Order: sequence, then structure tokens, then C-alpha cells
Amino acid sequence: MTNAKIQQLKQDKSYIRISQHYPHIGKKLLIFWGSEFCEPYLDSLFTDTRSGTRRGFPPEDMQALLKLRQLHETLFEFEREHDVWTYPH
Repeated sequence: MTNAKIQQLKQDKSYIRISQHYPHIGKKLLIFWGSEFCEPYLDSLFTDTRSGTRRGFPPEDMQALLKLRQLHETLFEFEREHDVWTYPH
């Protein structure tokens, strides 16, 4: 991943919001950004994998995550699998 793409991400309003509210998610996005694992990782945040103990995101944060997913899909072209579970999370 080029440094320019990471810098672009770091300046994105949605990324800034997420990294301030959820630093662990921000760090993983920096690691996965530009890779085939980023979109499946974001997708995994939208589902409960904790047997009903996940509270969910406030609407503003969910919107920011969805914007980041859409941005990644627009910027990077990968052969996308239809099943998100085929990727490691």
C-alpha cells in the first residue's frame, strides 16, 4: 500500500471519526486498507458474532463505516467473493 493512499485515508472524515471512537478499528483499517481483507473486515463489523452481546454502532458511526467500505470498494479493484466468510477476519 502506498503511503499516499494511507495519508488519504487518515485525512478522511469518516476514518477520523472511527479512529477517534474506536482506535482498535482505526488501526486495523490502516493495516487492511488497500488489501483484499479490508471489505470483509468492515462487513464483519456489521454482524453480531458475540452471541447477542454486541451493542451495535450509533447511527453516525455506522454511516462512517459504510462510507469507508464504499470508498475502499471504489478505490481498489479486487475479484470479490460473494461470501464474506471465505476471508479471514
